Amino acid sequence: MRSEMLARAVGFNQPSDWRFQDLMKAARMYGLTSGAGPKATIGLEKIGHDIVAPSSPQQRRDALRQAFHNVEAFKQVDDFYKGKRIPEDEYFLIR
Repeated sequence: MRSEMLARAVGFNQPSDWRFQDLMKAARMYGLTSGAGPKATIGLEKIGHDIVAPSSPQQRRDALRQAFHNVEAFKQVDDFYKGKRIPEDEYFLIR
């Protein structure tokens, strides 16, 4: 979908709006979409498709974990805790 159409579909007037561009950057970082910039064609990648239209609950869970691991800092935290419960947010606050 063209950026112009997608921006309007999600509630922004212009594809150059910094908030829309931040959303698109995050979606690419997680591996959900492809395409960048206000004049780009944005595509939904397999991970994104598996999250929004999964064939099973397990497929969605697997895609969410894969997207989470696409962000290196999040992957490092998950690898550090190795499946144990991650502490509450208050332990991650920078003071």
